[in-house]
Amino acid sequence: MKITVGKESVVCRGPAMEETHWGIYQFPLLYRLRDGRLVAQVHVNYDMATSYGLPKKYYVSEDGGRTWHDAPDSVRDLCGTRLPSGDELFLDEEKALILKAEDVPKEKITVDTLPKDGIEYSVDGKIPRPVGGMFDIFGQRHSLFLYDTLPAGICEKGFPVYRRKQGRGKPQRETAALDWPNFTVSGYRTLDGKSFVMTRPFCYGRIRIAPDESVWLTHYSNYCAANPVNGAFIGHSIAIYLRSTDNAHTFRYMSHLEFVKNSDENPMAYLSGGFCEPDIAFQPDGSMITLLRTTNVCDSGPEWNPSYFARSEDGGRTWSRPVIFDSIGVLPKLVALRCGVTLAAYGRPGIYVRKSEDPAGIIWDDPIEVMPGSDRSGLSNHPPVRPNFHQYAGSCCNVDLIPLSDCEALLAYSDFYYPDETGFKRKTILVRHITVS
Repeated sequence: MKITVGKESVVCRGPAMEETHWGIYQFPLLYRLRDGRLVAQVHVNYDMATSYGLPKKYYVSEDGGRTWHDAPDSVRDLCGTRLPSGDELFLDEEKALILKAEDVPKEKITVDTLPKDGIEYSVDGKIPRPVGGMFDIFGQRHSLFLYDTLPAGICEKGFPVYRRKQGRGKPQRETAALDWPNFTVSGYRTLDGKSFVMTRPFCYGRIRIAPDESVWLTHYSNYCAANPVNGAFIGHSIAIYLRSTDNAHTFRYMSHLEFVKNSDENPMAYLSGGFCEPDIAFQPDGSMITLLRTTNVCDSGPEWNPSYFARSEDGGRTWSRPVIFDSIGVLPKLVALRCGVTLAAYGRPGIYVRKSEDPAGIIWDDPIEVMPGSDRSGLSNHPPVRPNFHQYAGSCCNVDLIPLSDCEALLAYSDFYYPDETGFKRKTILVRHITVS
């Protein structure tokens, strides 16, 4: 079989790259409505925890993604993933809690720790000491708390979801409960030392439906984590796999993948932020596959690092040893088409699409280039003498990929150097049809 990448179509245009901060007019997400229309959700705020829960922009296409126009915020109520029950579920973020830094203790340090010391719990409604933490490259201190140690009611142990019963009416907010041992909540101390930003739990991944009609979520813990099995502190991100058999009312922890640093295999291993942004696909042979990102610029510095691949033959309970999928890969997306082909999309620098016709998902064709991974900074309105990495890439390279038919998918991505009608380069969200024939 052969992949054809169609011509790009403009979803929307934002400001020029020179005029904005990272996060504005990036991170597109695609949805297909019951009536066949397509919706693109676009992030239009800074890429930081204080932007969680802020409004996004929406765009609609009535012709399969070839032309797009602005849509009211109310179209969000029609978006979501259709569950086997007929309900539609939409994942969203919650605004972070802004606490006084003085009310959040710092981690114990070595000289302040004794062998008999154990985990501290909330007393009189106060925040306990974190179980661990780390600094990012900006000097912000990130802290990790076991949920059960926090004051009662500070946040929910679950993910916020919006459900439309049988796809009708206005969606109602629910909390999808979590059966997840050693569940954690994280936050960071602002550089001015005044505030502590605690992230309310929400799911980072997309909803995936298994052949047995169970509902799956993929998740990751940013910066640091606790081992769900034994509670051990982990100083980098881990990938989490969750499954629901009650129509997405409760998600149960199934497994996790922890990055093992091996510089013989991967010279960039010790500059990795761990496994994050996992996605999954269910294969024709009954197995599951996952793709994982290892880049974390705020943790380690580089904006590029290999993506990894693993496979499960027991319904996501255990995984094969992850192996390198490609030398790059942020926010990888997987789509298993009904024609038997599985597609993968990822990038940074550049954007690439690959296909696998292997029923086990092990053998993959070479990548097809959608956006080059070479220096694109010369395309900008004001080419820099020595570009930084974002200027070099000219895109956030965070993609989305959804199926349109048995043999077609739609890819969404950003291009910071796409000219408008006057030739001025602006941040632009684009889509392309990916056809298997």
